Amino acid sequence: MTTGYDAGQKEYLIEMLKTSPLAVFIIFGNIIIAPVLEEILFRGILQSNFLKK
Repeated sequence: MTTGYDAGQKEYLIEMLKTSPLAVFIIFGNIIIAPVLEEILFRGILQSNFLKK
């Protein structure tokens, strides 16, 4: 299976994620914060406006 990355690019990405302190925040943001914000947006704002009409 090809992913469009060669072995050097994969190694570089893995090493960057291991050494970058920002990687923890990026991963946390993608896994935890983004779905929570999506639920707040949909349930809190959009759904309430649809139910009012």
